[in-house]
This record gives sequence, C-alpha cells and structure tokens, in this order.
Amino acid sequence: MIQDRFFRLCTVFLLAAILSINLLSSYIRHHEAGLDCDPWPACYGVIGVPTAAASAETAIEQALTPAQSAKRAHRAIATALVVLVLVVTFHARSRLPTAGSAALLPYLLIAVVLFLSVIGPASYLKTLPAVASANLIGGMVLLALTWILWLITGQPAAAPPVPLSSTLVRVALAALSVQIALGSWVSANFAGTACSGWWQCQGGAPAGIAGSFWYLRELGVDEGGRVILTQAQQYIHLAHRLFAVVATLLLGALGITAARQQGPQFFWGVLLLGILTAQLLLGLTAVFSGLPLIAILAHSFLASLLLLVMLRLYLLGVPASQRSASR
Repeated sequence: MIQDRFFRLCTVFLLAAILSINLLSSYIRHHEAGLDCDPWPACYGVIGVPTAAASAETAIEQALTPAQSAKRAHRAIATALVVLVLVVTFHARSRLPTAGSAALLPYLLIAVVLFLSVIGPASYLKTLPAVASANLIGGMVLLALTWILWLITGQPAAAPPVPLSSTLVRVALAALSVQIALGSWVSANFAGTACSGWWQCQGGAPAGIAGSFWYLRELGVDEGGRVILTQAQQYIHLAHRLFAVVATLLLGALGITAARQQGPQFFWGVLLLGILTAQLLLGLTAVFSGLPLIAILAHSFLASLLLLVMLRLYLLGVPASQRSASR
C-alpha cells in the first residue's frame, strides 16, 4: 500500500514536472525569438549574430534572451524530471503486464528522456526547425506516455463504460496530434507573423509548398541576424490554420458525443468541449492582437490539456483488465 502511494505520488510529480518544463521551454524559445519585443514586429525572429555591416549598438539591442531565472528553473526541473522518470519506471514494471504494448511504457519513457537529453542542448541551432520541432514534440510525447502510465496503473479491474466510436476517437486523436505537430512547425520556422487577420499574409521570397514542410529545411538569416521571411512561412502558417478547422470539427463532434453519455465519459466530454472553446478563443486572440506572449504560452498549455483529455477518452473504452496487471 505504501509503495502504491509512493508510486502514484511520484507519477503526479512527474506529470507536473513535464508540464512545467514544456511551458518553460516554450517561454524560453518564444522570448529568444523576440515575441512581445519592442519594436514589434521588426524585432521578431532575430536569432543570428549580425554581420559586420550591423553596428555594435544594433547587435546589443537584438540580443534577446529570456530571464536567467527561467533557464535556471528549466535546468533544475530537468534534473528532477530525470530522477522521477527513473523512480517511476522502476516501480511501474511490477504494475504492468509482462507482455503487450503496456509492458513497453517504462522503456519508452526512458528512451524519450534520452532523446530529449541529446536534442535539448542542440536547441541553439535555431536555423534548423527540425531541432526545435523535435524538442517540442518530444516533450508532448513524454507527457502522453506518463499520463497513459498513470491511467493504466490506477484503474480498478472493472467493466469499462460503453465505448465511444473507436473510429471517431482515433481519427480525432490523430487530428489533434497532427495539429500539435503543425503548431510546433510554425514555432520552429518563426512563421507566427507570416499571416495576420483572417487570411492576410505578408510578401516574401518565393518558396515551394513541399519544401516548406521538408523536415531538414534550413532557415536563412539577413545581415541583422533576422530570419528571412519567405512564402514557406506563409504556407506553414496557413496549414496550421486550415487544419485547425478540421481538428476542431472532429474534437467537437467527439466532445458532444461523449457529453451525451453517462458516467465518466460525460465529464471528460464536457471538459473537452470547454478546453477546445478556450483554445479557439486564445488562437483568435493571438492572431488579432499581435501574438502576445501570454496568449501563446496559454495556447501551448491548453494543447497539452487537450491531448490528456483525448487520451483519457480513448482509454475509457478499453477494459481495465487489458490495461493493467491484476494486483
């Protein structure tokens, strides 16, 4: 009993640590990119070192870095996160089936942590969107795996509620995953200011659509160290907006379907609709108010919550006997 409580407490701390470090990573990245800087938006996207053509004064003005306290907090939480992952995975092995996909969860957690420990220090390579995108998506994957581990090790062996349409749940979960990936790609490519209003997009150097989503693409910078705006950023930004409509329709349909059920599905369905509504309002606020930092951070945080709710709805239809070992 004491070991069970210790395991559950460590898992809760791990979830909180992952949410915190993901939020801090988002803050550090957006702050260094110049979000909410002055003068806006001319100061946005300054990531390189100005050439000799730029004055020393300009170089100092463009040296946009986050508060050192945020970086220190990020390092401290990252250290605690590694320890918590090791503790949780050690105790989780005796609480999971010895066969099947669930048995791989502890090892997947360790694999993702190792991946992030390698990709994290490479975050200074801001002209390579793949690095930042992998870091952001890796954090979301780590959150999802920990949440699944929490759910399948804490549910009693009881009959599950009437499952929702497996097709709708899976398609909605896939759509949310794609939208999160597109959001990370927008951030990694500094495409936030490429389009404003509803569909007004700025001009830029010609670029192909396929190349805009090539994972190994590299960003160009001008003499002042600022990312050069091309049509690629426009395509990336518009893709995120257009797919948001698809994801919203699917998540909304799932939320309404779940809210019509009884038991836990009703609660999670209503919660899904509430978070989805807040996410849409935040997205519109960000677009029409010049990408305020607080709105972007809240937008990222709500994306994490949407992922957690969707995974909960998915697992509600899976019998508990198939999710966890009998104790």
